[in-house]
Amino acid sequence: MPTIAVTTASTPTLQMRDGHLCSNCCLNGDPTSPCWPCHTNGCTFEVQFYYDQAWGTHQCNAAEFHTFVGDRPLGDIDLNNGNDGGSRFSAWFPVLLSDFNRARCSYIFSTTCALSSCHTGIIGMKFRKNGIVIFDLPRQSGDQWDICVPDVCNKAP
Repeated sequence: MPTIAVTTASTPTLQMRDGHLCSNCCLNGDPTSPCWPCHTNGCTFEVQFYYDQAWGTHQCNAAEFHTFVGDRPLGDIDLNNGNDGGSRFSAWFPVLLSDFNRARCSYIFSTTCALSSCHTGIIGMKFRKNGIVIFDLPRQSGDQWDICVPDVCNKAP
């Protein structure tokens, strides 16, 4: 029986799939194959959204977002840094087994602007289990990200 390829690098291989940024959770590492059969039911972990000033010149007060995993709201984040251009970090939000999207064998994270207009392409995400950061996805474009289960559920701390 085939198994899902597990990304072993600290940053997963990313590609666009169905208009969304997806980590490489395909069978045998083939980026054109679907992300199933899915041999897991997911896991629990935490996610944090952030901006790191080392990424460039983001300095604005138009970076407030509502965050979601699937359709479930995680919470609001404020990455505004117009005064100093510095790094910003959200709280850690719990991700539950019930948030797992079995059809896509992934967790689907998204943001929507909490203001009339937001600066996009500034959000990174960190994932942790048992208090240990297991995965860091630096600055991503777009507003929706499919994170493959092997990238977060099968990583060794």
